[in-house]
Amino acid sequence: MFKKCLMAAAAILSLGMMVQGAEEENLLKGADFEVFKGKYIPGFLRINAKHHKFFEQDTKVFHGGKASLRISNVFPDYVSFSQLKLNVADFKHPIKITGWVKYENLVAQQDGKRCYMPFIGLWGSTASGRNSCNVGIPDIKPGSRDWFKFEKVFTPEEFAAAAAKVSAKDKPAYLMFRINIYNQPGTIWVDDLQLTEVE
Repeated sequence: MFKKCLMAAAAILSLGMMVQGAEEENLLKGADFEVFKGKYIPGFLRINAKHHKFFEQDTKVFHGGKASLRISNVFPDYVSFSQLKLNVADFKHPIKITGWVKYENLVAQQDGKRCYMPFIGLWGSTASGRNSCNVGIPDIKPGSRDWFKFEKVFTPEEFAAAAAKVSAKDKPAYLMFRINIYNQPGTIWVDDLQLTEVE
């Protein structure tokens, strides 16, 4: 099962043992963004210090609890937040990702450069760690939008279709949950993320 594979992957990443329980157990850790230890978000991979300037725990703008993740002015650069490394071959059951997002002043272009919309979803990488294909939520567009809830079920078939479009040397060996911001001067807030297995 997908949950058992994620539990093994989480142990490898020192994310701790996941407790098997109800079908709706949230497999993401720290994704309510209530706890920061400096610039480290427990549950997520550590982020290179040069990218710390792009994000913070926002205790004034949030959906639930007392804080959210705020990411802004990532231009021209990138920052990413990821967890739950899984072999592509073990992705055999659909998973659902839900959460809350708010954003301001997202743009498609600035200073003659293409600006990418923030990505939230499943991100593939090759066996050597290079970027590969990905599948994300479609809800984020240029402009501004107040808090809204998104929900998307990702299937193995959808990810396989994305993988079929890349060259042999770029085929994914692993996938992870990832938030990725690249060349985007706007601001996005993310809160109360959940990743659950769909039986």
